Amino acid sequence: LNFDTKDLSVDNNKIFNKLVCYPNPTKDFVVLEGNHQLQQIKIYSMLGNKVYSERFQARLKKLDVSFLASGSYILKVSSADQTGTYKLIKY
Repeated sequence: LNFDTKDLSVDNNKIFNKLVCYPNPTKDFVVLEGNHQLQQIKIYSMLGNKVYSERFQARLKKLDVSFLASGSYILKVSSADQTGTYKLIKY
């Protein structure tokens, strides 16, 4: 069994150095504000399972995460040609 964790890495945030994600930790929602037009959000469990995906066009996005169980997640945010990954904590 081979696992590719490159897409889930949280070390490379230089692409979206102006992306703000708050509040984090969160209970019900998270707001994403970027200096680029954001196009897609994916949320992965720490096991690598995709638990949410949404396409949109905005620099500001309020995302409802109330359906997620408490724990840590990987938030993958994409624009037209860039992707950044972030740790999201849900309590």
